[in-house]
Amino acid sequence: MAAETSMRAVRLHEYGPPSVLVVDVVDRPAPKADEVLIRVHDAGVNPIDWKLRAGYLKQYMPVTLPYTPGLDVAGTVEALGEAVTAFAVGDRVFGRASAPMRSSPSRRPQRSRAFRKV
Repeated sequence: MAAETSMRAVRLHEYGPPSVLVVDVVDRPAPKADEVLIRVHDAGVNPIDWKLRAGYLKQYMPVTLPYTPGLDVAGTVEALGEAVTAFAVGDRVFGRASAPMRSSPSRRPQRSRAFRKV
């Protein structure tokens, strides 16, 4: 089976109300040496997510647009960076994704130390 090269991600391209959230098709990222690629099954929406989306924090925590909200995630490991030894492809994991100042898609490479096996 051929590897997927794209994925869907809910993102915002501008600050504003919930209607600025759109589903985009984006390139699938590749994990760096100390990262794992997670297929996100569930993502938490916390107060900081809607505050970032609305632009309330852009003076203090500007995000790179387009931006994918949702820091708390649970999913399955899809790919590993060459330095990752604590996880295997197929492991079910949960954890906190990258900091809000960086744009990251819904299937995202993450530093492996930020996640735990289910």
